[in-house]
Amino acid sequence: MSRFVLTLLLIITQLVVQSQPPNLPIEAKPFLLPGYEMLDYKQGDLNADKRPDAILILKQTGEDSLYGEETTRPFILLIRQANGKLKQALRNDSLVLCRHCGGVFGDPYQQTDIHGSGFSIYFYGGSAWRWGARSCTGRRCSSSTSPPRASIPWAAGSSGTSCSGS
Repeated sequence: MSRFVLTLLLIITQLVVQSQPPNLPIEAKPFLLPGYEMLDYKQGDLNADKRPDAILILKQTGEDSLYGEETTRPFILLIRQANGKLKQALRNDSLVLCRHCGGVFGDPYQQTDIHGSGFSIYFYGGSAWRWGARSCTGRRCSSSTSPPRASIPWAAGSSGTSCSGS
């Protein structure tokens, strides 16, 4: 009986730990915008200066309970300065697709990876026809084995794209 209780307690503890949202490092908290929370945070050396830079992607607080509304998801590029502090180098509100832009598959955002001196953002969605896209920067983007690329609005100088929320 005690073995059963102990096993059950361990399973419940594991489920509680897994359900906790990831913590945003203290040094990145000043970059949180009012009314937003962290969707993703990745660290890596984006400018080859051997200091860890970061990418912060935000989502509106409570956006998971909104129905049919497109919300912006700010993408914030943080570069580590010589004094060791992060500084916002770039913000784009159109790069990361909205929660409803994935069609019947729901939220199209999959992950962000930092590689070398670049990064990739992966999306997946669709309905009868499924699609996947990757927005990326850096030398690895030109690889012939990489997945299909989406244009990067701030790199192309456009204002970005919107979805119909279908």
